[in-house]
Amino acid sequence: MVKSMTGFAKAEGKIKDGVLRIEIKSFNHRFFEVNARLPQELLVYEEKIKRRLKEKIKRGSLNVLFTFIPYK
Repeated sequence: MVKSMTGFAKAEGKIKDGVLRIEIKSFNHRFFEVNARLPQELLVYEEKIKRRLKEKIKRGSLNVLFTFIPYK
């Protein structure tokens, strides 16, 4: 299990109506904190996302950005 880290990750995948892109930037920090930016449609999942991150990461500051790109 990762306890602390500094890093960057980016992933994207096709979903029903477009592409979902996720970027995570993490910084070493004494406590665990998450700053999540989600599109309006995903705000209902914010607490679930934070809980799942907390299961895997014990400390650090995370900036999580979700971007939805609809198909034209």
